[in-house]
Amino acid sequence: MSVRRIVGFGLAALSVAVLAFDLINGFSASGLIGFATLGDLWARINAASLNLVQAIVQRYLFPALWDPMLVTVLLLPAWPVLGAIAALVLLRHNNGMPEPKSADRPVTNSTTDPNSLS
Repeated sequence: MSVRRIVGFGLAALSVAVLAFDLINGFSASGLIGFATLGDLWARINAASLNLVQAIVQRYLFPALWDPMLVTVLLLPAWPVLGAIAALVLLRHNNGMPEPKSADRPVTNSTTDPNSLS
C-alpha cells in the first residue's frame, strides 16, 4: 500500500470520526446540529501551533492573508473539508511509475525448465 493511500484513508477515517463526534455531541438547545470547524479541530489538537501560524502570517507574511482568507477557511466545517481532501488524495492519478504488478508467468530456473539451453 502506497503512502498516498495511507494518507487518504487516514484523512477519510478522521473525517468520519469528526462527523460522528459532531452528530453525537453537536445538538444544541435549539435542535440544530453544530459542526466542528477546522480551526476548532486544530485548536483541540494543538492550540500553540495555531497561534504560532497566526503570528507568523500576520507579522512576517501579509496581515490581510490571515483575517479574510485563512479565517474563512478555518471557519469551514471540518468533516466535509477533510473528506474532500481525502477523496482528492485517493482519486489522484499516479502519473509517475505504475503500480508494481506480479509476473504473468512463474519464474523458473535453468535446472527445472525443460526448455533451457544448457
